[in-house]
Amino acid sequence: MKPGVINLFLLLVFAIQAGCRNDTSYGNTVLDGNYWKDQAINDILPYWSKYAMDSDSGAFTTNLDADWGSFSDSHKYPSMIGRHIFSYSVAYLMTGNEEYLDIAERTRDFLLEYAWDNENGGWYDVLNRAGTPEHKSKSMFIQTYALTGLAMYYFVTHDREALKYIEETDSLLEADLRDRVNEGYYNMAGNDWHIVDSNKSFASQVAPVSGYLLYMYLATGDTVYSDRSLKIMDYVSDRMRDPESGWILEYFDKNWNELKSDPDIINVGHNLEVAWMLLRLAMLNDAEKMPETALQLEDSLFAKAFKKETGLWHTTLGRKDPGITNDFTYWWIQAYGNMYSLCSYRISGNKERLDQFIKSAGFWDRYFLDRENGDTYTSVNLTGEAKDSTKANPYKTSYHSIEQCLLNYLYLNFWVNHKPVKLHFNIYKPRQGDLLFPIPVEDMNITVVDAQYVGSPGEGRPTYNERSVSLPEAESAKVIVTVENKFFTHRRRNP
Repeated sequence: MKPGVINLFLLLVFAIQAGCRNDTSYGNTVLDGNYWKDQAINDILPYWSKYAMDSDSGAFTTNLDADWGSFSDSHKYPSMIGRHIFSYSVAYLMTGNEEYLDIAERTRDFLLEYAWDNENGGWYDVLNRAGTPEHKSKSMFIQTYALTGLAMYYFVTHDREALKYIEETDSLLEADLRDRVNEGYYNMAGNDWHIVDSNKSFASQVAPVSGYLLYMYLATGDTVYSDRSLKIMDYVSDRMRDPESGWILEYFDKNWNELKSDPDIINVGHNLEVAWMLLRLAMLNDAEKMPETALQLEDSLFAKAFKKETGLWHTTLGRKDPGITNDFTYWWIQAYGNMYSLCSYRISGNKERLDQFIKSAGFWDRYFLDRENGDTYTSVNLTGEAKDSTKANPYKTSYHSIEQCLLNYLYLNFWVNHKPVKLHFNIYKPRQGDLLFPIPVEDMNITVVDAQYVGSPGEGRPTYNERSVSLPEAESAKVIVTVENKFFTHRRRNP
């Protein structure tokens, strides 16, 4: 064979291989649960630790450009601080590396010391860099995501002080921001909890479910959190759904009259979030089929919002004309699409959903991860080029990427690869017989198959059942818990 022909042949081979990697064979990478764990530990968190931690004043810097340089103001937001607490707690949960838990604890300390209103309760909306309150209002969005971090920190540590703040905030939200006449939550209260914005938005209704209520139920087994989640999603389905298109809408007055958006668009990411929450609640109730609203949303989302040629999830759609879309998408929408696709696969068993996850996750891997500077781009255009390379802003932290890494790691091991997962806990001052609920997903088929102490309070195995671990009295109890899908455990043990 002549050299020119050989070179042409090799080029064709490389082209075919590259094409395969961009197709369903990409699943060899993204279907591996450890891919997502490694992404969290190697591609995302090291850069936040190195460039975003505020070593002078505490917590994390808010506004960071593509190269992790500071820009704009130096304000800090309790919601964003809470999201970082979530991320570092998750990193400890997956690895047992105490460096991550130390960062989570220091960030928690900053949140409790500076962001909490000691006179009226609740979290201030905005702090300056040093932690002095700049805006003392109490918006539902800020309250919710401050609790998100504390909920995951509590899941990993059972820290009673964190639990006290969670319960007190939750009581304030129910007492002062919940509409007791028409249901739902108002957008914002003033410093003393008088209502200053009685409208209702998507964020003030659904964010509590995805942000902390479900995680608190998983951490405590207390049905107050799951019952409220179900109640919220019921009125989201009944009152926030467009009767003509079936899409979940965004803005309402206190009486649930829609406030028209301009232009009249549908937020794909928020519709993904609703569909995902409905599936998680269905699993929690051991349902093997999707609720009506979830079924309707699934059909619309995959038909109209998912770009099957590339795996991209659109940002918006025209309400009347779904062909009207933005020319880019956000990192959080792509992450939600990935997690939602796996949950849809779990309940429906439809392999097409798994193939769509491979496409969507492949788009994430190729285009959203910034392999040169770390973490992810804020947004990319339809062909994958970075549109906004910002690393941090008042809405972007490590949280969405790390939550995706955790849940994809778990979902894939439990539902696709049928592998056990080891999770790490460092329980502060447990009392004899305290229960650790160690399963961070709603699937009732996932059970504890082993639990062991690490060091103090001694060697040997703690007692456990399918859903919980009974703890000893100790100053601390480091526990490694192995969890697994019992359906496949039983099948493997009894072929």
